Amino acid sequence: NTPLEIVTGALLLMIFLIYIINKIPMYREERLELLNKYRKTQNTFLKVQDSLSDYILTHDAIEEPILPGISCGEYLHQMKKEYSQNLSKPLLLKIRRCNNRRVINKINSMLNEQSNKIKRTNDLISELQKKSSDNSGLWVV
Repeated sequence: NTPLEIVTGALLLMIFLIYIINKIPMYREERLELLNKYRKTQNTFLKVQDSLSDYILTHDAIEEPILPGISCGEYLHQMKKEYSQNLSKPLLLKIRRCNNRRVINKINSMLNEQSNKIKRTNDLISELQKKSSDNSGLWVV
């Protein structure tokens, strides 16, 4: 064996090992948990968004304030924008391909933040529905 053959063989072996290491599914369990959390957050977000949309349609409340300075219609628009930025298909693909713990932790943190926002929004909608049912007797003629 010549030194050139030994070096070539060693290089090919290193390239093969690097390829195999990059293809091994690392952090598989973390990714699966993150995918489940993503799907749950996404579904909950869509349900709350539908709930706000139903409230707006039922009570003709597009201009009704949900927060000081923000109408129900504007809030719904913000929700749709947030969904497309944070819970759309590119994030799903990023989760599926991710082999980096730092990125997994960052996505997990973002999903926790989204879950908290969903909970607050759901509470706001419940308050709006409660107010509208309390005032429903005023509209009887």
